[in-house]
Amino acid sequence: MQLDAEDAAAFWPIFRDFEAEYTQFGDGVLALIKTYCENYSTMTNDLADQLATKLLDLEQTRNSLKRKYYLKFKDALDAITAARFLQVENQLERIADLQVSSQLPVMEGTRGSQP
Repeated sequence: MQLDAEDAAAFWPIFRDFEAEYTQFGDGVLALIKTYCENYSTMTNDLADQLATKLLDLEQTRNSLKRKYYLKFKDALDAITAARFLQVENQLERIADLQVSSQLPVMEGTRGSQP
């Protein structure tokens, strides 16, 4: 983040709080992936719907968390530093999301099928 000493003193405690809360999001993603992998070969429409809905809920939680901490960073520092936090966080998230999704097989099945 390239912060001077004064900004770093304000930034890093807030960031540690963000990381602690973000861990809960990561735990939810891990549980979702585990459920997906355990049920991949026996996927049903109902389970696919539950998984998709949970994924959307997790994404909403992640965005709400980033909004919450954007505001905290903006209040403690300034809008540019807060926006830089979002930029870096979004870049890291995209990389991690791509790494995970590239390892998961795409759901199979056709409309109306119930394996």
